[in-house]
Amino acid sequence: METLQKNQGLGIILVLLSGLFYGTNPTLGKLHFQEGGDTLSFLIVRFFVATIILLGVYFWRRPTTKPTMKQVIMAFILGLIIFVISFLYVAAVKFIPAGLVTLLLFTFPFWIVLLAYITKEETIDKVKIGCLIAAFLGLVLTIGTEFTGLAWEGILLGLCAGIGIALNVFYGNRLTKNMDNQTFTLLMMISCALVCFPIMLVDTPTFPHSFLGWGNVFLAAILFSGGLFCFFAGMTYLGPIKASLYNNIEPVFSIVLAFLILNEKMAFYQYIGAGLVIVSIFAIQIIKPKVQHEG
Repeated sequence: METLQKNQGLGIILVLLSGLFYGTNPTLGKLHFQEGGDTLSFLIVRFFVATIILLGVYFWRRPTTKPTMKQVIMAFILGLIIFVISFLYVAAVKFIPAGLVTLLLFTFPFWIVLLAYITKEETIDKVKIGCLIAAFLGLVLTIGTEFTGLAWEGILLGLCAGIGIALNVFYGNRLTKNMDNQTFTLLMMISCALVCFPIMLVDTPTFPHSFLGWGNVFLAAILFSGGLFCFFAGMTYLGPIKASLYNNIEPVFSIVLAFLILNEKMAFYQYIGAGLVIVSIFAIQIIKPKVQHEG
């Protein structure tokens, strides 16, 4: 029991760390754009640098277990999904506000619950459902957005991105049960990096024109690779539903970092929303569902 609690605690720390690491990317991306870079260059550098970092760690660690060909193919497919999600997000922002796109992106815990229910891989109780709903309402307040004059194309793209994340997390959880987590993350990044080559043939990236711009994107790549590793490592202890709920802290971190670094102001209702997300995260760990005993 004590070992299980320690593992759960480690899983929570890892997923919260991943939320912090992921949460830096919007701020670093904005700084990258201010220094003359564009979205494509940000993604290309992020994926290539992350691949190089993870390759270095892989050869330093030299894992004893080697992935099967089926595992390699699945990891490459999930890496392709990560790349597609990134472009779906960018495309959706052209039609609807960025805040709404983020909300649609973070519908992914609900899609994971649906997948878990269909496949019967994880038990679904009222506590988990209640905490998921409360956390999402907190995100609505925290992110805030304008809901008038919405284009259905943007909503569809945002929802597809959320479903893509759910598929990546759900099937990534299956893979990491029988595969070294670091190897899995590396294979996904190699897949993302390889996709960049055909993209560059049809679209020319614009890179930043200053040392600061390059520093931002390199830091974003380091934190992105750390976020991926921490999330999937933490998910092996928590399962996909709990890990997804804890990952709701990511937009909260993003807004706090934007306030601290970019001096973007937060409204009072955003503080309430952030508090609701944090309370929901703690509630799912503290409140235990009632167990009915027979006899």
